[in-house]
Amino acid sequence: MNVNEHPWETYFRDKVRRGFAYPVGRSVIEDALRAADVQIESLSLWCPDHARWAEWSTLITATWSPRSSLRRAGSRLTVKAVPSQHRATVAEHLNGGVLRTACEWLADATGDPDSAWAGSRHQWQARLLGGAVLVDET
Repeated sequence: MNVNEHPWETYFRDKVRRGFAYPVGRSVIEDALRAADVQIESLSLWCPDHARWAEWSTLITATWSPRSSLRRAGSRLTVKAVPSQHRATVAEHLNGGVLRTACEWLADATGDPDSAWAGSRHQWQARLLGGAVLVDET
């Protein structure tokens, strides 16, 4: 990875809805990606609506998509805005290892794009549940 480039090919930042805030900024995410030595296809900071937050409480999603006849294999990282009252707690979780783990998962996913595992779509996701972080992987 060239240190003068960002560790992503595309970047998108959604407008924050009233009552929401991003728990960490782009530079924190960039530092975590660089520490994991991973180059990803896209980084998105996305703001869910209130109903979606209430249903899922998703903080961060790392996704691996396999190579197909229409596109090359790719990885994405999406960090979600959270209700403002949870921002400090979520920032603590993300800075305390959740973001690092997501970036390391992406590094592992991109490490061997020709493996059997890489032949199907996978997702790593962290959610806030009762003040604790719940991680699941598919």
